[in-house]
Amino acid sequence: MNGKLRQGKCKQRANAVLVNTGGGVRTITVSLGTGFPSYYSTGLDQALAHYNNLNLNVRFQRVTTNNAEIKITGKRLGMTIGGGCILGQSAGFPTANGNPASGFVLSTTKCALNYLSTANKADEVMAHELGHCIGFRHTDYMNRISCGSNSNEGDGGVGAIHIDGTIGTVTSGNYNSWMMACVNGDNSFSGEDNFALGVVY
Repeated sequence: MNGKLRQGKCKQRANAVLVNTGGGVRTITVSLGTGFPSYYSTGLDQALAHYNNLNLNVRFQRVTTNNAEIKITGKRLGMTIGGGCILGQSAGFPTANGNPASGFVLSTTKCALNYLSTANKADEVMAHELGHCIGFRHTDYMNRISCGSNSNEGDGGVGAIHIDGTIGTVTSGNYNSWMMACVNGDNSFSGEDNFALGVVY
């Protein structure tokens, strides 16, 4: 996830492979590594609550052990070719056997920490990366317009399937989705996001 404004034409997208819930509710454990500012802990609790408050068939439970299914670690991620600050990086998408991705990295570079300066900003980025872990693609994967670019990510070998019932295009303004490629400073889930999550899980 990069640190620039989100806007543009988009549809909600998910991978072909999702987390296997076994026909019921699956609880996925999440841990936050060491070395982060203390408010990251609050941000993670907020991010998990965004999902859990929707009563989906996937729920998140925070744990402190190394046995978490999704581990959050820190690393210097640097900048994009276009000069944007990389804030986070997913370990991927759900595995072929239906498990979530193993975790994600939050950048510890100065530019990332300048953006991730509050619990709400940490929540925004962590909720986004958790979305990748359970199978969601960038809403603007076709053009990354939220990052001010015009590049198509392609299906990445995992698919980018339109979620039925979600909006087709946005012609102007700032489209608010937790899965846009670049941030806009809003840690809330839009009604469209909630709907998409409910369709998938």
